[in-house]
Amino acid sequence: MDRQLKRIYLALLLPSAVGFALVYGAKMLGFFDMPAFRLPALVPQLVFIFSVLFAVALPTLYRSYFAHKQRNQTRVSEKELATMEARTIVLVMAAPYLALLAYGLNMPRFHLCGTILMGLYALYYFYPSRKRLTFQKRLYRVED
Repeated sequence: MDRQLKRIYLALLLPSAVGFALVYGAKMLGFFDMPAFRLPALVPQLVFIFSVLFAVALPTLYRSYFAHKQRNQTRVSEKELATMEARTIVLVMAAPYLALLAYGLNMPRFHLCGTILMGLYALYYFYPSRKRLTFQKRLYRVED
């Protein structure tokens, strides 16, 4: 289970990381200079709000929904838990892409830093480590 989840995690993370490297390189070489480009005032705020939504709010709601759905069962199958974890990883991986968008659009510093922090939080907290998965299995009483 953990190997599959790590594969999903890395498959969704690598394009974002490559995108950051490309945008950084383009900015350093002067190909991607947008100082005169003005975003509408609402865009940075929406990007920041969506990053918080995808990194914190939606995973919490989805996990609550899963727990509510399983409330009358004494055990949860490993397949159901793996599906829930995979869907959560797919959900939170929108945050790094929003951080890439914020970085590429030269958003104001406050919104840029907040969006990048939300992306880093999503990457850190939802990494499918063995310790985290063991805790999840114990929490949901996964049957072997």
